[in-house]
Amino acid sequence: MAHEASKRDMAANPIKRRGDGVTNGPAQRLEEQIRMRQQEIANEPLTLEKTVDKKAVMDIRRALRRKYASRTNLHRIFAQWDRGNKSGITVQDLFYGLNKVGLTTTLDQATALHACAIQTDTDPNLSLQEFSDLLFTNDENFTANLKGIPATDKNEEAQLHENVRASMGNRTIDLSSLAPESVEKLRLRNKWRTVIQNNL
Repeated sequence: MAHEASKRDMAANPIKRRGDGVTNGPAQRLEEQIRMRQQEIANEPLTLEKTVDKKAVMDIRRALRRKYASRTNLHRIFAQWDRGNKSGITVQDLFYGLNKVGLTTTLDQATALHACAIQTDTDPNLSLQEFSDLLFTNDENFTANLKGIPATDKNEEAQLHENVRASMGNRTIDLSSLAPESVEKLRLRNKWRTVIQNNL
């Protein structure tokens, strides 16, 4: 009987739907707040805070520290990372260098690591001192504010990955193009390297 009354009501008032004007109180308000918050989040710009795992960035930093712990010639290390001899290491240089030494990173992670460096001047690139501090400081706290740093361009990251792959491909030596004495030197060096590795 209630169903028939509902049909008559809908026929008499086709615009009014069931439930219009009726609120469920706190549950409906909560749903509306959740919807509004989801819309706010969707409208916020994408920042590194949303795309970067801080623990992974600190792990990369620790791995770099271990790699260069026994190195004393910091100027030479800096020159290897400073592509283009600009007297400063950019985010792209950092990304390139990390991937080149075998620490697979994203451009977002390289940007976050670059942001962890304590800037001592107005130049956004890392100077020798800033790079040294980034590598060798014992501070294990993540200090960068990632909220204000926009996420990086994925096309730029793909291009940088391609550059790294291309440079790594040039590391092979064509033995047929070398002089016979050079080939013999390489064989002896590799033979001694194997002996040393087996005896250590």
